[in-house]
Amino acid sequence: SSGINAEWPLRPGKRGSSATIYCTVSDIQTGSEVSVSWTDGVNQQDGFVEGSLLDGVQNSTLTVVGLESDVVYTCVFTSTSYSDSESFSTEVALNVFDVEAVSKKEKSTDCDSALIPLL
Repeated sequence: SSGINAEWPLRPGKRGSSATIYCTVSDIQTGSEVSVSWTDGVNQQDGFVEGSLLDGVQNSTLTVVGLESDVVYTCVFTSTSYSDSESFSTEVALNVFDVEAVSKKEKSTDCDSALIPLL
């Protein structure tokens, strides 16, 4: 299929961990060059891999380290070969969850128990 697609982890990321999200653009003309940028809606993001163009498809990955809250990232592909070309973008929602360790305490009773042999 042509166009721009985004992929993200099937499960939300655990708070404090890292996650990698993906963005792909296809049907790029042979001989064209494309640049990629990522933003969180406010700031340009570092730590992404632009990816290489292969058979008209270019992938980009962004690794987000130290997840703290839900964020919507935008992946933007821009032609560097044709300055008048429109940029293509898509949003990737990265959800974060908290994990709380809950210990299992062994329950005890105050009554005495005895083993009764079966005959």
